[in-house]
Amino acid sequence: MVCLLACALIFAAAPALDEEIERATRLLERGALAEAKALLAELEALAPHDRQLRFLKAHVAMREGERERAIEIFRGLLAEEPSLIRVRLDLARTLYEKGEFEAATYHFEAALGADIPGVVRRNVQAYLDRMRHAKTYVSLHVGAAHDSNPDQAPRTNTIYLFGLPFELGGGAQPKRSWALVINAVGRLALGADKRSYLLAALDTREYSDAVLNYRVAQVGVGHSAPLEGWRLGAEGGWQISHFQKRTLSEGPWARIYAWGKLGTNVLLSPSLQRRWNDYPTYGYLSGTQDNAALDATVAMSPSLAIVPGIGYGRTSAADPVYSFKSVELRFGVRTELPLGLILGARFASAELKYDAEDLLFQASRRDRQRRVELEASLRALSFRGVAPVLFWSRIRNDSNIALYAWDRRLAGIGLTTRF
Repeated sequence: MVCLLACALIFAAAPALDEEIERATRLLERGALAEAKALLAELEALAPHDRQLRFLKAHVAMREGERERAIEIFRGLLAEEPSLIRVRLDLARTLYEKGEFEAATYHFEAALGADIPGVVRRNVQAYLDRMRHAKTYVSLHVGAAHDSNPDQAPRTNTIYLFGLPFELGGGAQPKRSWALVINAVGRLALGADKRSYLLAALDTREYSDAVLNYRVAQVGVGHSAPLEGWRLGAEGGWQISHFQKRTLSEGPWARIYAWGKLGTNVLLSPSLQRRWNDYPTYGYLSGTQDNAALDATVAMSPSLAIVPGIGYGRTSAADPVYSFKSVELRFGVRTELPLGLILGARFASAELKYDAEDLLFQASRRDRQRRVELEASLRALSFRGVAPVLFWSRIRNDSNIALYAWDRRLAGIGLTTRF
């Protein structure tokens, strides 16, 4: 009898809870924030894990200006169920309002994979366009990693010159080392319409063996303009790289690009770029580098996206032996699983064909380079807008000339805001 009574009370409470949640929703819609907050506090004591209750609590936090608290609740809900599209949209908008554009972009792009009304889809695409082209932002990624072959030493100990074998010395062997990896990108929007901008980027690896340190810095100025659902832009500036404690290369660069939508769930980004490279120490490498690329993001669902791409490159060096053409195919996938686990994988394969015969090796060089990158982050471990991310990558370069065949692995842990 006691059991039957308890069960009856439980089943009777469910409709009553739904009715009270509906009442709290109407209070929020009318702007009766204090009443809605008091009612939600009472209901939370009865059903602290109810998703609709927590969703409404996040909206109360937003109304009170507590965006960080709202973001925490929204992310907790998505960790339980990645398909909650209304939660994802509200999270993306809150992140946007807070100025966390990288994380907002991640969720707005994911939302394109859902079955959402056309007006909502257009709003999402407008948010993405503004963040990419009309906002000031800084993106910073930091990690610690173990690099198996920082200077891309050959896999073999023996090479053949004029048909005779030669043993490579110990200095040509891979030098394993730990590194601090830093990637930073910044953009400063200018003008009343925010179409012009300054940009800067830094990619650096600081190794435990300082002679292996590698840095690339880039600065520039650009301008973009909307054109019927697309964004067209041009930018240019100066780039410099350092390796082994000295300048490796430097010179100007220029790029034209477009960004826009194809259908309901595809974002396209074609680009053309040229770099003029001056190598102070290795003059025979100086010349130009041209690249054409077409990349896409296809949102299959709110928790699954694929990122295909293709690139064509042409490097012209002072010495034709080091001039080559390249074609690269890329494919990436990103998925969200319950418990807030976010997994990503990227694969790439490139073919490199050099112009002139290398007289030393009596062969025209042909390379095939394959790259695999894996990463995993856990939303539940986030703190103040960042989450830990584990990453692993491998690049293998095969060549018909053994001196240029190498293998490199990188594994480490870092911080990310894309979750």
